[in-house]
Amino acid sequence: PGLTATEIHVAVIADTPDPIAGVNTWAAIVNGRKGGLGGRKVVVDAFTVNGDAAKYAAAVTTACTQDFAIVGSSSVADGATTDLVACAIPDLPARAFTAAHRGAAGTYAVVPTSPTKEQVGGFKFLLGAVQGCCKQYVVKSTDAGQAIATESSMQAAVTAGFTTAGSTALATDAPDSAYTGVATSMQTSGATFGRSDLPFDSTITLRTAGASLTGVKAWFCLAQCYSPTFLSQGGPAVASEYVQIGTNPFEEAAAIPALKTYLAHSGPQTEPAVESYAASLLFDQATRQVLAQVGKDGLTRALVLGKVAATNGFTAGNILGPTNVGGRVPTGCFVMMQVTNGKFTRVSPTTAKTLSCGDQNLVTVGP
Repeated sequence: PGLTATEIHVAVIADTPDPIAGVNTWAAIVNGRKGGLGGRKVVVDAFTVNGDAAKYAAAVTTACTQDFAIVGSSSVADGATTDLVACAIPDLPARAFTAAHRGAAGTYAVVPTSPTKEQVGGFKFLLGAVQGCCKQYVVKSTDAGQAIATESSMQAAVTAGFTTAGSTALATDAPDSAYTGVATSMQTSGATFGRSDLPFDSTITLRTAGASLTGVKAWFCLAQCYSPTFLSQGGPAVASEYVQIGTNPFEEAAAIPALKTYLAHSGPQTEPAVESYAASLLFDQATRQVLAQVGKDGLTRALVLGKVAATNGFTAGNILGPTNVGGRVPTGCFVMMQVTNGKFTRVSPTTAKTLSCGDQNLVTVGP
């Protein structure tokens, strides 16, 4: 399914537009080259599911019948795997969020994750680099699943050496007055580290409400804040914010051809988009390997899956750290950026085009 003499159809299933844009960027690059992908034009069938499990399941069912592969997907509701496994479609998401999806035959995320491994590399860096850090106060989501993920990360930080001042659960549309209460709680509890795991506008509101909290030595955000819009909307309020990402930064694209090409084709400057682009490059590589062996008419889902399953050390052209995709091994890779003079600046590791990777950046959690 999804193959004709002139076209190859791939599906992307996502909760937000950015992963879809990342895959479309790859398709535009491929289709702009002579011969496309092995003599075929790439056609992207996009499904926006907004975190709805039923919509995700329906998208998988449709993709099984009309698409050659599912590439670059990113949905927190990705637990429907019955049809995914039954139709043996290559499934190369940016990330697999549920245990069922992570373990499904034929699923190989370009950024492997594990329910028993948490990233602590950034926390270890902050402990060593920021004097007086880190007694954490964290804003988490009112969504139960997202809150569990935040709580697991908080506990991992404690394992790395953090202490905890408290946390507050807020909805994404919580009023500014709710953040005034958070700032008061941070002051009362003696917090020296502040973090919100909600979308980046939450971090901007938190920083605005906590502008007078001189006791907070480090403000921290994950990759949802790594966006030009965060800088433009946050302005001086988000100065010195630490932002942890899992890819080499866009600021170094001039020296990283894969990133340079991505930006030249208007790829969004967000981590979800570029991770889906990286997943597309994985599919591109595996497909071309098969085509080199069997020719255009010999391309099959099974052969592509075989190449992906054997992939180790994949970097998507140095966008990612070396990744054992076939083994589904979390890498622990990160880069710590900081907002300086209205721009994102690399602070760790200090060497350009380099990510900090390895087991030292991971901690085992859970039973």
